[in-house]
Amino acid sequence: MEGLLWAIATFWLTLLMLGMILWRYRLSLAPATPMERDPAEATSEWPLVSVLVPARNEEHRVLREAIGSLLRQDYPRLEVIVVNDRSTDRTLEILREMARSDSRLRVIDGEEPPPGWRGKPFALQQALEQAKGEWILAVDADVIAHPAAVRTALVLARERALDAVSLLPKFEYVSFWDRVVEPQALNLLRLGMLIAAWREKKRGAGSSEGARRWRSFHPLALLSAYVGDSGFTIGAFTLMRREALRDIGGYAAIRGEVLDETILGMRLKQCGYRVFAVEGASLVRTPARVTLAEIWEAYSRSICSAVGRRWLAALIGGSVILLLAVFPPLVLIGALMEIVRVGSPPTPIAIPAAIAYVAMAGLSFRLSEADRLTPLSAGLAFLGYAIFAAIAFAVPWRLWSGAGVMWRGRCVYGVGEDVSG
Repeated sequence: MEGLLWAIATFWLTLLMLGMILWRYRLSLAPATPMERDPAEATSEWPLVSVLVPARNEEHRVLREAIGSLLRQDYPRLEVIVVNDRSTDRTLEILREMARSDSRLRVIDGEEPPPGWRGKPFALQQALEQAKGEWILAVDADVIAHPAAVRTALVLARERALDAVSLLPKFEYVSFWDRVVEPQALNLLRLGMLIAAWREKKRGAGSSEGARRWRSFHPLALLSAYVGDSGFTIGAFTLMRREALRDIGGYAAIRGEVLDETILGMRLKQCGYRVFAVEGASLVRTPARVTLAEIWEAYSRSICSAVGRRWLAALIGGSVILLLAVFPPLVLIGALMEIVRVGSPPTPIAIPAAIAYVAMAGLSFRLSEADRLTPLSAGLAFLGYAIFAAIAFAVPWRLWSGAGVMWRGRCVYGVGEDVSG
């Protein structure tokens, strides 16, 4: 057992050292400087941007603040199209009330997705069919944008000749469970973004005029298709050339995908388009999920995409998580209790267990700095990993039992679905 614990400690120490060494390569996109001229006078210089927002059961989140932040953008040519994705609360009523006070906001009462379509891609496709912009910006309904967010993203796209740009938001933790679980879901992805920033720096890509306007900060990544690759998209905030989106077939290209935001970037890259994601904590922010039930539901979607009905995959994946992240703290707790009970010196296995625990907590704390994670929450990282293991074990049971995997009152994986992974 001691040898196993030393191997686990080495694993976490390696990740921690990797994060510390690559920390100086972290990147963050800062708000562009204010426009020197009146936006009305510079209208001809800016293409029309159509902002597409799918909204489902957002009444009790930050819907008013999020849509309001889009309408307060300093970008001179903007239209905002929000699709009510079959909400069962007051989402549609709130949107229509806001639309009456601003002509740039259009509200579509969305239809139920047809066979083969997921809810969010179909909602975005309905909005796309009404959009007139040369650029398409897909934004989640719980994302609050800085007034310069749209303009800054478009400037970056132009300077780098990009076809799609994603900004990775700052997560605002408000409850015990989101502080414990959410950071652990992002740690490996954040490391991947640090590796991507290091690779780009080594290639000299940071010498452009646009790069000089970036300021140093760590990358906040949600989901990367490849570790160490910044060419991916996320659902929170993705700006795309309409031509590129049209060439892949619009949102029909991801109509059946639960992880639609990731697959969209992959489809664009497969067609030769340039895609780039960058940490945008100073430009976009979103409240984290509050309750354990919401967190469980959200990550069941992601884990189901990888595990599906395969009991063996779920068992192996969940067990590996427990072994790496939960086993060392339990050993350490047991050793400490023994010390307190009989007053004996620590056993040999307590040392690697303590190293593994401290390295795991240190990694979580370091990578979550932009989210202002506290040392106490970082120290409880093993509870977050335990939740992921439990979800992995539960997903096949829910599918085989017919209960399905739910998301905001809609079954996203269930009987008859292709969930082979």
